[in-house]
Amino acid sequence: MTDHAQQFFISYAGTDRAWAEWVGWHLEQAGHRVILDVWDWRTGDNLVQRMDEALERADAVIALFSTSYFEDERWTTEEWTAAVAHRDRLIPLALEPLTTSDLPRVLAAKLRKNLHGLDESAALTALREAVNSGSRPSVPPPFPGTVPAAGALPAAAPVPAAGRNRPRLPGSAEQPRVWSVRRRNPDFAGRETEIARLRESLMQESKAVPQALHGMGGVGKTQLALEYAHRFADQYDVVWWIDAEQPDEIPVHYTELAHRLGLAKPDAGAEANARALLSHLDTLDRWLLILDNAEDPAQVEPWLAQGPGHTLITSRNPNWAGTARAPHP
Repeated sequence: MTDHAQQFFISYAGTDRAWAEWVGWHLEQAGHRVILDVWDWRTGDNLVQRMDEALERADAVIALFSTSYFEDERWTTEEWTAAVAHRDRLIPLALEPLTTSDLPRVLAAKLRKNLHGLDESAALTALREAVNSGSRPSVPPPFPGTVPAAGALPAAAPVPAAGRNRPRLPGSAEQPRVWSVRRRNPDFAGRETEIARLRESLMQESKAVPQALHGMGGVGKTQLALEYAHRFADQYDVVWWIDAEQPDEIPVHYTELAHRLGLAKPDAGAEANARALLSHLDTLDRWLLILDNAEDPAQVEPWLAQGPGHTLITSRNPNWAGTARAPHP
């Protein structure tokens, strides 16, 4: 994206984490260094100290503007005000349509790049232009009359890093092709720390390590899983919700998914079709299975997928050691 490496601190609201990961990944592929809390800060770190260090070390602060970003009592307020107070370079990227009245007065006059409403190629171009604002080209611009060859790729297109899944552009453009999840709870609010912790736990492993949300009935395990599924839907190809309270019904639910994927054989039976589905998932990433209200680890374990996707379990039973991990506290 630029001729020289820079270090960026990404300031964002927790609800926009998928955008932060997308921006951070592409900046790193372009040779820049990125400070992103969920990548670089550990549980137990002093948040204020880490924030101060990041702002001190950064060449620029990339601020992901959204309505959530400017909500009261978010740490984003401290981040952007510190950048402005120290006259650091602030690069605003708008994730949704915002008017001058939506912004604090001190930020209203700042030029910003819009990422919302763009496809991935256009969003990458906008990100590149935002990072390189004011820089002059190092090679001659192409003659305006030249028509690019069909299928030609932009010279600055980033190269994916080996062994690390490339995050998708967040937004409605890339929803799961197979989706079976109940309607989102419009009254879900807060619990951003738990959402972030869950996302971090799921993303840490290269192989599928099931994550178990356990606790007494009524504490909101199912609602948390539901919110996660909707919030990160565009990062998956397959998202499938399973009522796992009766373990012997899990193969039946898997057969329904196998049918949607074109794998089910009508005469094979539920168990055989479920096994075929699990074998298929071993070859795929970007899938999320949610087993809601699972109670007996011994009965559920034979039906856990082993591929590089994600499995999320909700349960009242805390005894999942050896079968699933709880998100890190």
